[in-house]
Amino acid sequence: MGSSIPGRPCGRAALAFCLVAACHGNDPVAVSQTPADDSGPSDAGLTDGSADGPIGDASLPDAEDAPAPDAPLAPVTLGVVPLPFVGEGGTPGPSEQTLAYLETLAAGARGTTLIRRWDELAAPLTSPVETAFAGLETAASLYARQRRQLLFCLSIVDRALPVLPEGASADWSAPENRAAIDDLIDQLFATFGEELRYFVIGKEVDRWLALANRAERSGFVDFVSGTLSYVRDHPRRPAALEVGVAASAQGWTEGTAGLAELRPAIDVVVATYFPLTEEFEARSPSSAGPDIELLLEALTSESEPPLPLVLQEVGYPSSEVVGSSEALQQLFFEGFFQALQSRRARIPFANVFALNEQAEAACALDAESFGATGDERAIAAWCSLGLRDRDGLDRPAWETVSDGLAHFATP
Repeated sequence: MGSSIPGRPCGRAALAFCLVAACHGNDPVAVSQTPADDSGPSDAGLTDGSADGPIGDASLPDAEDAPAPDAPLAPVTLGVVPLPFVGEGGTPGPSEQTLAYLETLAAGARGTTLIRRWDELAAPLTSPVETAFAGLETAASLYARQRRQLLFCLSIVDRALPVLPEGASADWSAPENRAAIDDLIDQLFATFGEELRYFVIGKEVDRWLALANRAERSGFVDFVSGTLSYVRDHPRRPAALEVGVAASAQGWTEGTAGLAELRPAIDVVVATYFPLTEEFEARSPSSAGPDIELLLEALTSESEPPLPLVLQEVGYPSSEVVGSSEALQQLFFEGFFQALQSRRARIPFANVFALNEQAEAACALDAESFGATGDERAIAAWCSLGLRDRDGLDRPAWETVSDGLAHFATP
């Protein structure tokens, strides 16, 4: 189903054995040769501006901004969204999903993002979906045993679409909504442990806020602020947990109405970054450095210390339909890792989207969430973000991402 990952400690057959062991709760599998301990800086294995390394190479953009070789390095948790292999018309099950977790961990991922819609976790409003929580428990167990980090995003809107469970009120401030989401958070904290590093409300909430009227925005801001306050004060909150709200990089940069009002409720700024035009054409693969710099500038205030920037998902399409290619996708990630290297002090967590391609039905839902139902370019963009192609074969970008995972493995 694809070539082996450079430096992978075990192949697909061995990972299948690991999968069985993981599902039966045996001792932790040694899925990575890279250190999992985040304690203390180290310069081991890093190039940081030397001419012989793929990251920090002086010929790449932003190399002049990289820290000096002897400067302390800020740790970056770099991960890959572990989308399982789908194949033609296939539907992956729990075993395929766990295998995808193991493959990304084996490649050196130090964390990942889990995004779940509210209506996927509760159906109806006060009834938790047992299979959904079972899937979260599997991920929590794997990442805890490997001492990796998880970002959990509770999606109460899916870009422009609200995703409220059946029985929820359209009025965000309704008592039944408040009680239900508090109960849901109780169940989530019973599921996760210290591996949970970020609790985020999403998804790309700026797109919903941009369409909402003033009263709707006010109710939404109050609801989200109250939810994050409940998370912060929860007795089972992991000690290192930080909270945030996920918006698109464009939304944070442009200051979409409502986001500024949410700033007091968050510990970190959480952004998704997919450099596409409004017509879903791929922007220049060299966009990462300038775009991230603009984003960081927009988040910097003279009156208060800047908040860390967490990149919940970062991806670039490879489809010719949107003006891209596999070579351009690889070039984008080369530029992205250079931009990340020179700004690592501000960006503690970044997550690449994604190991495999999404199912075509999921791509159609993504297009719908943008208000572009049936749009050929929107579907092509979201169906070509994988680091492997539709046949499960590695794209060139997977080699670049694998190098990035090795590079950011320490400190």
